[in-house]
Amino acid sequence: ERVVVPIYDDSNNRILSITGRSIYEKCGSCQCHHNPSSACPRTQQEKDRYCKWKNLGKPVERTLYNWWYAKKVIEKTGYACLVEGPGDLWRLEETGIHVGLGLFGVNLTDSQQILLEMSGATSIIVLTNEDEAGRKARTEIQNKLRRCFRILTPQLPANDLGDMKPKEVGDFLGPLIRSVERK
Repeated sequence: ERVVVPIYDDSNNRILSITGRSIYEKCGSCQCHHNPSSACPRTQQEKDRYCKWKNLGKPVERTLYNWWYAKKVIEKTGYACLVEGPGDLWRLEETGIHVGLGLFGVNLTDSQQILLEMSGATSIIVLTNEDEAGRKARTEIQNKLRRCFRILTPQLPANDLGDMKPKEVGDFLGPLIRSVERK
């Protein structure tokens, strides 16, 4: 009952972790992600089973989703797009934007910051969701990275990139990308 995504090492040779997102939305009663036709979980063990994301393998907080692929393009173009998760990143890829990096949530860890600092990027476009957590994350990421990068924090026209069509993403991000891309 999860969409499962492999997380590769820097060389794309080994799977470090597997992350899985529940296919169910958050239940209004218990705040867990379970089949709406099932009873709400009662024990902590049951609640842990129905969390939104589960990770198996090495901690995902030490890497950025798509790092193995995007790092070569970021070095060439001089910018990166930070998104919350795999679905947002896939939308960037569908649009032809190959500099997306997924945070696996809304928190930029120290290990992830180090990767960004090694990336060759001079600009970071932060594309977190338009919910309370995403807006808060944009501010925190901007505060963490502003000494090393030019930070752009556009307000998305939808809740998240995954809700947008590829053409909408391209139209929205095109002017920003042209303003930061190395020629």
